[in-house]
Amino acid sequence: MPAVLGEIIERKPTTLSESNANPTSYNNRFADVPSGFPKATHRSESAFARARAAQGHARSNAPPIVSSTRMKPLQNIDMSHTKSESSKMDDAALREEISRENENKIEGMSEEQRIKEREEIISQFGPGIVDLVAKMRERRGLESNAEHERPKSAMAHSRSSTAESTPSTKAARRLRFANEPAQVYVYESEPSSPKKRALALPPPPGPGESSEGIVSLGTWKGKMKPEAAEEQPPRPDEGDPEIIREKYFPTEPPPSENPSLAWMLPSKEEASQSEKGSAEVRYDLQGRVIPKHLTHTLPSHLGLHHHGDSPEHAGYTLDEILMLSRSTLPAQRATMLLVLGKIVRRFRDGQASKEEIEKVADITQKCLIVAIEAFGDHASTHVRIAGLDVLWHALAYAPGGEVGGMILGTTQLDTLPLSYFFEGALYNLTRTTVSLTSLGRILEVLLALININTKLVDDIIGMEGILNGAVRSCDSLRLEETVHGDAAMSIEMTLLRLMRRIAQTSRRSAQALIPDVSDAFLKTLLSVPEAPDESRDGPYIGVCTQALNFYADLGRYGLGSAIASNGHEVFQRLHGIVTGNIALESEVGTHLVTSWLHLHEVWIACAFNPHNTTPEHDLLWSQLTAWGWGDGLLALRTRMVQTHSASRTIWAAWWRCWTMWIRTAKVNEADRGEGDVRRWRSQPSTPWARNGAEWSLVDAAITELQSADTASKSYIESALVLHGAILLWMECQDEAFPWPTGSLMQAMQAITTSPLWTSTTAAPYDSRLLNNLCTSIIRYQEQHSQNNDSTKLVDARYSTLQHLQPGDEMLGSELISGILKRTFVPDRMEGTDEFWAAAGGPEKVLLPLYQYALWPKEEFFIAPLVPHPTALKMTTTLLSSAGAAKTPSGGRTGIELPQSEPGDWMDAPLDVLLRSGSTHSRLFRTLPQDWTASETEVVQRLLMLLVHRRVPLSRSRIIFICMKVFMLEHGQSSDSGGEVYRDSLIVRMLSDLLRPLRLSNSQQSALVGSADSSLETVAAAFLGPDQPFFQFYSDFLGLYDSNSFGHELFGTLLLPPTSGRYARDYRKLLWIDYGHTLRSIRVEVNDALCASTELKDWLWPVEGIQDGEMLGGFLKAILKGNLSGFLRFVAVHQIAACLWPDMVETENGNKRNENVLRALIASGDEQTLGEILFYHQLDAQCATPWIPPACYKAPVDMVSKRLDWIKAVAGEVALKRFPRKV
Repeated sequence: MPAVLGEIIERKPTTLSESNANPTSYNNRFADVPSGFPKATHRSESAFARARAAQGHARSNAPPIVSSTRMKPLQNIDMSHTKSESSKMDDAALREEISRENENKIEGMSEEQRIKEREEIISQFGPGIVDLVAKMRERRGLESNAEHERPKSAMAHSRSSTAESTPSTKAARRLRFANEPAQVYVYESEPSSPKKRALALPPPPGPGESSEGIVSLGTWKGKMKPEAAEEQPPRPDEGDPEIIREKYFPTEPPPSENPSLAWMLPSKEEASQSEKGSAEVRYDLQGRVIPKHLTHTLPSHLGLHHHGDSPEHAGYTLDEILMLSRSTLPAQRATMLLVLGKIVRRFRDGQASKEEIEKVADITQKCLIVAIEAFGDHASTHVRIAGLDVLWHALAYAPGGEVGGMILGTTQLDTLPLSYFFEGALYNLTRTTVSLTSLGRILEVLLALININTKLVDDIIGMEGILNGAVRSCDSLRLEETVHGDAAMSIEMTLLRLMRRIAQTSRRSAQALIPDVSDAFLKTLLSVPEAPDESRDGPYIGVCTQALNFYADLGRYGLGSAIASNGHEVFQRLHGIVTGNIALESEVGTHLVTSWLHLHEVWIACAFNPHNTTPEHDLLWSQLTAWGWGDGLLALRTRMVQTHSASRTIWAAWWRCWTMWIRTAKVNEADRGEGDVRRWRSQPSTPWARNGAEWSLVDAAITELQSADTASKSYIESALVLHGAILLWMECQDEAFPWPTGSLMQAMQAITTSPLWTSTTAAPYDSRLLNNLCTSIIRYQEQHSQNNDSTKLVDARYSTLQHLQPGDEMLGSELISGILKRTFVPDRMEGTDEFWAAAGGPEKVLLPLYQYALWPKEEFFIAPLVPHPTALKMTTTLLSSAGAAKTPSGGRTGIELPQSEPGDWMDAPLDVLLRSGSTHSRLFRTLPQDWTASETEVVQRLLMLLVHRRVPLSRSRIIFICMKVFMLEHGQSSDSGGEVYRDSLIVRMLSDLLRPLRLSNSQQSALVGSADSSLETVAAAFLGPDQPFFQFYSDFLGLYDSNSFGHELFGTLLLPPTSGRYARDYRKLLWIDYGHTLRSIRVEVNDALCASTELKDWLWPVEGIQDGEMLGGFLKAILKGNLSGFLRFVAVHQIAACLWPDMVETENGNKRNENVLRALIASGDEQTLGEILFYHQLDAQCATPWIPPACYKAPVDMVSKRLDWIKAVAGEVALKRFPRKV
């Protein structure tokens, strides 16, 4: 009987002779053929059939095939004939034979031969060979004993005989019935799932068995009582080392006592990883946090255990998820990316704990990199979708449903491999199989990226095919809108928002959307039915509104206005809907009509001057009149009046649009627009009739603007209403306005004192709207108020200028022009007739320089809030940002908006003049052709404006402005003409400007700011981060040394940076490095540019106590007799404080005091010694120090003590050198 193991029958190997004897064997086919080719056989039977027949013959004597997988324990198996046992016996016999031969050989050797052989072995293998051989012999003995003692298990037998029992052919691998099933070993197996229990009915009773108690389920109507479940003891973990030892090594000692089983115990590294794993946050496959107390107890069938650093813990850490998100297995990679997306969503929803937030915030960059790489993978669709899911949750998802954006800085975004994302977006958008969800998410992620960094627009435009692919994809959805419905409209809305953002970024990006993208959206305008219903057609109306806003954005550059003629029929259809069918009271209707009016306002501005569009003559005024746009606007107003349902925003938009129509008609019509004005006034409902619709709206707006509730949405709507009304009033020049000017001024005063006006966190649109409103009120007041010279209007101009935002540059030019007109009044200011007439007058001299300072960069001009024909070609972007130009060193050139102080803009012409030789090549191209002012004339009028200003300037700013006047000569050649600062009028204006800053002016002037920052802070904006103020002061001092010839005002400006507020380097530069210039600085104490409270900064702390170099500088300057006025006062104080112990107490200053005294006695004159002897000053805590002559009146007892000390140090002779009075 053949030996069997399980269901596999062990057979005796076939020998070569047996193979040749088999007539069906492969080799036997060549036996009787001398040519070596197989014998020809009949081909009526195929080779496959013949092989099956041969196999059938071979199986005729084989046992039947087994059909059951259950086996019983193996019994009475003789294991002595297996191959593994025989090989082990052969090895043992060979080892014993070699051992006997070696022992016999050693016995036949002499003692000298044995010693010699041992030495040769040791010299060849080293002295450790003896211990190694002993250990090997000991180990061999232990293994031999273990083989005799350890029982042979079925598992061991199975492993040892697997290779031998494996058949060589497919037929031999078939399972067979054993002759004796009782000899088959049955392995223990676990249930397929620990949660499932085998439920089965009992078998029917056998023959002769009783059927009592058995009831048919179809007839039984009772209730089953659940049997008490047997309490199952907790099953130990199969991976536990003790369970493994008991099952497979029952006779072995525990692993802790047995070195051969030590591998079963966890290592120290594994233990530390386990502790670390239990402390980290772990997630399940749904992105939820697994409680830490459950990570050890969750069963393994949940799929949360893996081969990570802590395999005994269920779940995945963020680091493990990130690692698996780069797996080469697409299914695993996609699964982990989906988990990562769910985690990020929990983070964005605010459901994450503090520990999670810190961890997720740290790996945000890694998450995005992994997701971008996955989205750019073209190999697996699931991986791309999963990567997009992470990007969408991280960048575009927001709980409210609007497109959001993770808090990412531009620097962080620059480090991402976004080129992979753009390539992936291009790949997906150009495929017809892109899903609805993926398309929407790709567009939302693109929009979120642009919102974070607008520079990415260039990369998107440079990736040819992305925008056109997105438009084509949405076109295909539009064709299937009956299938997709509102979802398709939502995606198209996202596409329009994306295109609007791209168009708003720059003129270049807007031009890239014409004509392919812009023409494609004409189809969107057709989606609105002729009689729209808000509840049914809301999404279609919303998409149409966005399309109108998109065309308006293009029109702000003067681009795309030809669409008005190309899509004339489409817009005529929309005109009928707006003026006749849309519900004006509905929210979607209000948005649609407002956008339609805004687009008309922009296109009318384009037709104002056909040379302002790009390309020129893209839209003509004759076309607008032929299309009847004016009649359409009046028809819309009639409907608004009759229905009484139009909102305030529709009225404000209509007023602005009609204002632009009248303004354009005045230029392009022969009657200068009077016909349109008459038609407007002759309508059935008289415009601005008291208690009419328009009158009531404006009256309510004025009342609300005078309130203090600026946080409400209606406050901004009221500002919008009043602004539109004032624009129309001024354009029509109607004298019969029903509102007194006083109420408008009260409204403006309320605006300028409101929290929204002064807030630095207000929305840019809100701030710009209030700026436009205040400017229009000022303009209207000056035209219609009898007291148009009121200083209140000038003050309002200063206040509005301070709060201008980027994009309000044209308003700034208008406000500055008004300030110049009302400041340079000959009756109030001195000046000859030649002065007022030179170069066209002060306003014409200064205004072009201010205009240049408002927009110094030709390539950067933000569109004004209200469309302006002149600004169309100048506009380079619609997005507000800082507009002041920067020099190569980072310094500001121009007016930075908004202003920190009301008068920060006033010295801008000086900045332009100082930079005119390097960074202002555009300056001379933008100046009017008749502008002939010289540098001296510019400075004269600028200083006169500063002297007669109506807003305060800080002390440091006034000083720095004066320093810049003198620095105009820096770097100029000697033959460039006379110095600007020597002009008599300029000297007088500088003196007047500096007079409030002098020490003699004890009263604080209203034109000098109370809060004063340092010169370094004030100069930083002009100089930039790369040029410190110390370098500017060094150049300033060098210019004085080489060019001033002791100019009094020039020398006065040298002193402010030498106070104790500034670093020692400034004082060292003046007192030591340029000590020879001190004799030319003639500034009296009362003429110093410092307040009485600032004087102590030059006196305390005493610098010479710790700094011998500075003390030497003071001594050298005063002993040469070159000092006078303020400088002498400072030097006397510093020397006296170092000399007399009664002024400053020092620990080890006696020796230095003696040296100072000897130097004074040796070189000082009588006046110097007397001043130092009688000098006395209040301590450093005193706010206002004494100045000469009060400081030279020391008490008699103090002078006596000083003389006694002089006598003790220098002797009686030294007393004769000191006078007894000053």
